[in-house]
Amino acid sequence: MIRLDYLLVCATTLIMLVYYLITHGKTVYFGPSKAAGGFFGKNGFPCPVLMNPADHYLKTINKDFEQENEEVCPIIGINITEAIDVLVTSYMDSDHRRAVNRRVSDINLLYISTNLSAQKGTKLKNGCQSGFINQCAILTKRSMVNMHRDVGYYWLRFSIYLTIAFSLGTVFCQLDMNFASILVTKFNPQVLWLPGDILKPVLRYPIHLISFHKYVDQGFYKNEFIRLTFPNRAGYTPSTITGMEIVRDEYEMQ
Repeated sequence: MIRLDYLLVCATTLIMLVYYLITHGKTVYFGPSKAAGGFFGKNGFPCPVLMNPADHYLKTINKDFEQENEEVCPIIGINITEAIDVLVTSYMDSDHRRAVNRRVSDINLLYISTNLSAQKGTKLKNGCQSGFINQCAILTKRSMVNMHRDVGYYWLRFSIYLTIAFSLGTVFCQLDMNFASILVTKFNPQVLWLPGDILKPVLRYPIHLISFHKYVDQGFYKNEFIRLTFPNRAGYTPSTITGMEIVRDEYEMQ
């Protein structure tokens, strides 16, 4: 049995085996940590004695330290911007970059071969991926827990929606198919008054005469009712009524 602290030490050690130094979108060095010192020293930036190599690399390629140290290497006499250019140019023509490109190519070939195997019918393992039903169950459980804990998130809105639904149900529960019931539900889906029911003169001007909905509904119902005929109310003459008469007399539209 492998101990947890041993795994942590191994993971940290593996991470520290490779350095990936990047600055301002340019790769300065990507390779083994042991070879980083030789790479910097070869290009004229050796790590001083008794200095942490990571700090030396950081000060060499980080422009934030340029005000602190005007020159990275007093012997050479160049600033950080020039040092970055030297290191980037050297890395582009180094064995480390070619090794990285080969490794990327190998990974790409492995990915392509894996996809080809999957297309040919080779069944790949899905690992720990859960099924659709299991995902729905977990997400529903989490949502129910959140709704149960947060009153404003669920219960308040649920009560408001229930009240609105109950109110609409009580309004339309006893409607019939006669003319009066049709007038109640005629406007799509708006709560508007007939012009004759609007209080005059205070409310009629802003609500009816300059209302956008007035002209919208007039255009809608005129397009639907013109050239149509309907049976008239029982006992009324004539026996049929035109759509234009309904729009003008029943809906009080101009």
